[in-house]
Amino acid sequence: FAAGKNIDALGIRIFATYGPGEGHKRDYASVPYLFARDMVEGKSPTIFGDGKQVRDFIYVDDVVEGILRLAENCNDHVIDLGSGSSYSFNTIVDRINVILGTDIKAVHISKPGGYVEETTANTGRLLEFYKPKTDMVAGLERTVKACNELSSAQQ
Repeated sequence: FAAGKNIDALGIRIFATYGPGEGHKRDYASVPYLFARDMVEGKSPTIFGDGKQVRDFIYVDDVVEGILRLAENCNDHVIDLGSGSSYSFNTIVDRINVILGTDIKAVHISKPGGYVEETTANTGRLLEFYKPKTDMVAGLERTVKACNELSSAQQ
């Protein structure tokens, strides 16, 4: 970086991205993926605390398309890329149960110190360039389907 030079750059704060194909991340995969993986296998997902913490989950396809649109059109210094809606971990478990037709209960364990309780993207500016297309139900259905296919292939 040279002083006095203009740099054409955009900082994108990408919120909790999820979707199929996260198996290689193992325990570092997204919460929806980890929950779907465990529940497809009939296992209880593990939740830190009471499960009321919320995250702004955004489907991976929307992140990719959002980045492309923002890179082409946005001149802001920093912008949030998220769905603009937040869902609790308990809600994610409930919705996966509906998709699977199961009633699997989560196992709750102690939260580590400094645990984040809420994330929600401020999408006001984002929506001028891109509106995420995949709602949580559709994204979870695709994620569960991918976990089902992966589980079946491993048997």
